[in-house]
Amino acid sequence: MLERRKEDTEEYTIPAKSDLQLGIPGSPLDGKILEKLVKGFAGIANIKQVYLVGQTRKNEFSLVLGVDLVKRSENGKKAVVVLVEDAIRNEKLPSPLDILFIESEEWRRQVSAIEGSLIYKA
Repeated sequence: MLERRKEDTEEYTIPAKSDLQLGIPGSPLDGKILEKLVKGFAGIANIKQVYLVGQTRKNEFSLVLGVDLVKRSENGKKAVVVLVEDAIRNEKLPSPLDILFIESEEWRRQVSAIEGSLIYKA
């Protein structure tokens, strides 16, 4: 679950040849949650696009919001995290939800190649 405090979050780099699998989730986010997220994303000028995918990493499944920012900054990332936390507060999620800030062209290509994954585009 997302937390506001940085010390409660785990940041990790995904190596090029990892055992990570990405795809369309069988149980995506509820439409009401997606509506709140898309409305919020539209209010953050720094967001280019956002993708929703499922990922399996180390035999654990989670939903992932892949966020492509216009300009990478800690404030931009923090704004996205707070927005997502607010959107999912008191909501029942089908799976854990992670946020991935897309920082390489390789990741942008991989995530954008998953049909139906784009949920917001500025």
